[in-house]
Amino acid sequence: MMKLAVSSILAFLVTFSATPNTQVPVEKTEKVSMVPVATKDVATKENVKPKPNVELLAREFIKKLNPKSNSHYKVLGVSSKKELINQLQKVASRSVAKKYVDLLFEEKNDGLYVIPTDLPPWFNPEENYHLKKTSNTSYHLIQHNSNELDGIYTIKMDFLWNNGRWIISSVSIK
Repeated sequence: MMKLAVSSILAFLVTFSATPNTQVPVEKTEKVSMVPVATKDVATKENVKPKPNVELLAREFIKKLNPKSNSHYKVLGVSSKKELINQLQKVASRSVAKKYVDLLFEEKNDGLYVIPTDLPPWFNPEENYHLKKTSNTSYHLIQHNSNELDGIYTIKMDFLWNNGRWIISSVSIK
């Protein structure tokens, strides 16, 4: 046993004390990857999207649909549907933004006006909801809700990773 230990030490010393021009035969036992592990980890993390903040997106969307207006319902600070749709596209797809803007606003010669009506049923962050990941770039939300005006309803929302951020890509209410 002592001879084995001494010979192992001698082999170690010979291997690491060889001059730079001396080649020591080494037996390869496994394939060496040319990609460092850290690079693989970074690439994997870059493909993982954070979970969407559905409460913030829903709140920002509905907040933009309820802009300040004067006593004649003329919207202050936004002059056209196109301008409001562009603002909404920070949190929603163009089609979702257009659907709600067309429902709630009208353009007149002198600007944008709110159509006097209640806002449609909407997501309530105070109530339970189910959020399911449907792919690396999309989530689906379902919430069963009720209020005095609309009664019982179900809201379904889809969220899509688009240009480095989450947006509301579809909304249906039944």
